[in-house]
Amino acid sequence: EAADWHGQQRAQRERIEFYDKRVGEAAERLLSEFKAGELSADLSQQFKLHYVGLLINHHQPELAETFFNSVTTKILHR
Repeated sequence: EAADWHGQQRAQRERIEFYDKRVGEAAERLLSEFKAGELSADLSQQFKLHYVGLLINHHQPELAETFFNSVTTKILHR
């Protein structure tokens, strides 16, 4: 069985780069349009609880929550 090892690595790298780019875009938009970096800890927690509630019928809730956490981390660690 011959596996395309380099092709698989390239595809994985492209998926990670795509994800990182989308996280960056979302964080930039939230910062510029909603001043997300200035939110209080209490309000940030309320946003997270509301977001998690929206994921009840989502097809991939774990992925969506991971994306939320990635964006939040990027905003808070600027």
